[in-house]
Amino acid sequence: MTGPALTPDEERPDKPNADAKAQEPALALCRDVSRGTLHLRDQGRTYLFQAPGEINADYDIRLSRSVLFNAFARTIKGLAGMVFRRDPVLEDDVPAKIAGDYENIDLAGTHGDVFLRRLCEDSLEAGHALILVDYPDLGGRVLPRDIEASLGARPYWVHIKKDDIVSWRTENVAGRTMLAQIVIREASMEPKGKYGEAKVERYRAFTREDGAVRFDVYRKVDDKIIPERSGIVANQERIPIAEVTTSGRRRLLVSDPPLLDLATINVAHYQTLSDQLNALHKANSPILVIVGREMMSQEAQGEKVVVGPSWGLDLPQGADAKYIEPTGAALGASRTQLQDFETQMARLGLSMLQQETRAAETAEAKRIDKSEGDSALSVTARGLQDAIELALEFHARHRGLPEGGSVTINRDFEELELTPDEVRMYSELVSSGQLSLDTMYAMLARGERLPEDFDPEAEKDKIAAGDMGRPQAPAAQGDAAMMGAGASAMAATDSAMMPAGGMNVGA
Repeated sequence: MTGPALTPDEERPDKPNADAKAQEPALALCRDVSRGTLHLRDQGRTYLFQAPGEINADYDIRLSRSVLFNAFARTIKGLAGMVFRRDPVLEDDVPAKIAGDYENIDLAGTHGDVFLRRLCEDSLEAGHALILVDYPDLGGRVLPRDIEASLGARPYWVHIKKDDIVSWRTENVAGRTMLAQIVIREASMEPKGKYGEAKVERYRAFTREDGAVRFDVYRKVDDKIIPERSGIVANQERIPIAEVTTSGRRRLLVSDPPLLDLATINVAHYQTLSDQLNALHKANSPILVIVGREMMSQEAQGEKVVVGPSWGLDLPQGADAKYIEPTGAALGASRTQLQDFETQMARLGLSMLQQETRAAETAEAKRIDKSEGDSALSVTARGLQDAIELALEFHARHRGLPEGGSVTINRDFEELELTPDEVRMYSELVSSGQLSLDTMYAMLARGERLPEDFDPEAEKDKIAAGDMGRPQAPAAQGDAAMMGAGASAMAATDSAMMPAGGMNVGA
């Protein structure tokens, strides 16, 4: 079905609502940092400012040398690794048909555990994500279940990112806030010509009216919106979408990325490291200065000065030539600033494990009451579990089953959750040089206060050597060793924070 373009803004499904627009800046920052060095270089002046008087050629060189130490992405993978140090458990009340579908939950060969791990990482990065329990399009019709079964139709899950939630409306049903409408952006690459491809953008709108759910699909061509198809979502009385929430949630589909502060400091570290590398390059490049050149003839002054091991300078009486080198006095200060940033980033990552202060309880009471753990990571794990169970309910309705059952997501962070005093203690130990971040993260990964193979003498050797687990710089680049303890620690999170035998899943 085709039709004329919908021109008024209020009739365009591609127009984001106010809440979606308000969340874009924080979301863009977190997405850009997560994508790493090459992406930030592509962003150019958005994150790496051009100094007054810095010519474009010099800026381009500085940009090409700039490196992002991606503490943000590594912390997210490490935190998700803590949640998935034990696989999700489908409980006995999950029907066998759904458990079978879980082995290929998205009809693309993805196991449910892998799907959920990616979902967890995305929600930690963005603030929230969605599970759409979708069903093959049968021409917009609702067919008898036996015919659907003969066609091999079954529900499957789709991971919807926060970036693709365009707009929504809510309604109050028996005191509960529920979705009345939501528009989702769907981008895909489709064949064009014999070998080419083109990006196609569609918008799918779900609307709940009188206990039934309707969908409308629109295709965007240039700036025109063309209706493509519409129909009824079979077997559902609610829009089959479950929100995966985190500790950054403010209300339905509105959240702050829980590690936004970490991403912001990570950008500051990127900028400072760029300045440090640029200053180091200049400090390693002495400048030849010739004093008394005005004594030379006009012809001699116009000649090119050649300098090298096989060349010498023929200067008039009273003239002088020498190399001037920067003292590099500011390099130490910027290196200290980088280390401070790294300590702050490590502290912000740890804060996801920090229990909220409850003045009426003692520290011991908080440990005993482990089932009520309320760290930000525990809240995220609970939000993931709630979303899965709602998705299982939608899945069951598509399957014609009475219920979807329940799931258990690991929230056993008793040994990993830290009191505020403990967070401060560990941070102070690291920043004062008494404990390496490698060791601290190993402690967290193993769920112990110290790792089993902790060697006090080896730790003393690290402290005495002054490297604290940092990678050593070549002798000729002593001032380049600015990455600090945080660099080696965060570089180790992929392995140190991942449980033995855990899944190795990409972002």
